[in-house]
Amino acid sequence: MIDEKAVPRWTPEEEKAYKKCCWKNLTVHEALAKASKRYGADRKILFSADTGEAYSYGELLEGSRRLAASLLKLKVEPGYTALLQLNNTPLFLHVWLAFSRLRIPPLHVDTKFRLSEVKVWGETLKAEIYVIPGVFRGYSYYEMAKRLRRELPSLRFIFEGCWKRRSEIPSVGELLEKEPEKDWMEAVEQVKADPYKVSHFLLTGGTTGLPKIIARTHADYLYGAEILAEASRIGMETRALIAPQLTHNAGFVYSLAVLLKGGRLYLTDRTDGEGLLERLEKFRITFMLGVPTLYYRILKCERLESFNLKHLQVVLSVGQAMPPEMARRLEERLGARFQNLYGASEGFSLITGLDNPPEVRFRAAGKPTSPYDRVRLVDPETGREVQVGQPGELQVKGPRVVKGYYGDPNRTRENFTEDGYYRSGDLLYRDQAGYFYFAGRLRDIINRGGLKVGAEEVEGYVTLHPGVKEAAAVGMPDPELGERICVFIVPEEGVKPPSLEEIRRHMERLEVAKYKWPERLEIVDKLPKSMLGKIQRWKLKEQLKKGWDFKEVSLFPH
Repeated sequence: MIDEKAVPRWTPEEEKAYKKCCWKNLTVHEALAKASKRYGADRKILFSADTGEAYSYGELLEGSRRLAASLLKLKVEPGYTALLQLNNTPLFLHVWLAFSRLRIPPLHVDTKFRLSEVKVWGETLKAEIYVIPGVFRGYSYYEMAKRLRRELPSLRFIFEGCWKRRSEIPSVGELLEKEPEKDWMEAVEQVKADPYKVSHFLLTGGTTGLPKIIARTHADYLYGAEILAEASRIGMETRALIAPQLTHNAGFVYSLAVLLKGGRLYLTDRTDGEGLLERLEKFRITFMLGVPTLYYRILKCERLESFNLKHLQVVLSVGQAMPPEMARRLEERLGARFQNLYGASEGFSLITGLDNPPEVRFRAAGKPTSPYDRVRLVDPETGREVQVGQPGELQVKGPRVVKGYYGDPNRTRENFTEDGYYRSGDLLYRDQAGYFYFAGRLRDIINRGGLKVGAEEVEGYVTLHPGVKEAAAVGMPDPELGERICVFIVPEEGVKPPSLEEIRRHMERLEVAKYKWPERLEIVDKLPKSMLGKIQRWKLKEQLKKGWDFKEVSLFPH
């Protein structure tokens, strides 16, 4: 069951102001029901670009209602919490809306995460439900789910996100297709969700340690979908391809934006350039959401010029900064307007305007998407706001910005100021026109293809290896992913230093998500440290750029 006391809240004064200016008294499923009435229940709006599945508003809403009734019949109780670890399938939205109807906030869990991470979040939430993809990208989640059931006392239900049962685990598709008794359907309508209470949980980018849990509400999230739809000109004519996982903030909020505006939403799990180009052409996509890594692969596709992309109007990049020259090439090669979004799962975003001049669209992080956001840039040493043109830590609060982390007061104090501002940990500067530009990071994070990995988290896993005395993780530049993970280790005395392959097998045994595994290993006698004994990772990064006479260098092939 959700612990309301563990949810950081806006102040009563803030809630009153935001209800007046921004928040609507609607849940997500109620907002979609209104969209269904506005645009027509028979309008097809949800598609799998991979399997060809297609659903209308009516089919999506009624399917989620049947699923909710089937869950009640199984003794799933309103107020439970869930772990939702599905790929980009239309069933994700069916399950999400069924949970929404039953006041069951799911935690969005990327399919890359494994038992060691999922177990911690399940314990924090005391999760009763776990939804898995079965087998996805060669990994079987069945055994992981069985182990989680044994190790997580609160876990009562496991479902597979597929149409037909493939194991002893029941499938949500079968439950969705059943026609429950009238009493159970009526019971669903008796459950009332509060628009100002938690709708779902997201994970942070994981700058230090495990990603933190963020509680989002129906009202604040719907407001975000509304203003982003306006910024990206999403409407009935939009045919959107969503490539980032729906478990991620950008993928999910833009999916809602499209559905709420009567557009057509196409979901894909493809991450190769040719596969994405095929879908852009086949479905006459007008709007694409992707990360720089995916756009890089599109540009590298040898058959790029053979695809007909005349319908494509906007390519929106999220997750990490894109090099300006790459943004320029993307716009030129695809014939679509480039748009950049800088944001955080905590609820804040900057976005460039589609009518901004090229030098702004290609280089800037953008301007705040909400006029009610209060933004400041603060000198991290003095605590004072900086002048125009000077870099400072981005701090913000507003109608979408949460006030802390679920069940984690210590990390809330670390990442939020006493006057309620979220500390992004990023350095930005602002020009005279009010545009913000990314300048660097205060925290030690590695941005691998838009997936943020905390250096300290990687180091913690690596130092568990018996042959490692100390470790430091840094990001090494990579043209495709932006950064890859390089680990410097000081080996234990008297033992043979572990190889990169041994370290990767060690991470696998710990059941750590694969994208956190090191891809380069450097063996050193000692790590550079400050007078206070803190590792100076910036020096290691400099050495990577210059080259160094390392004892041993191992590089995992791309």
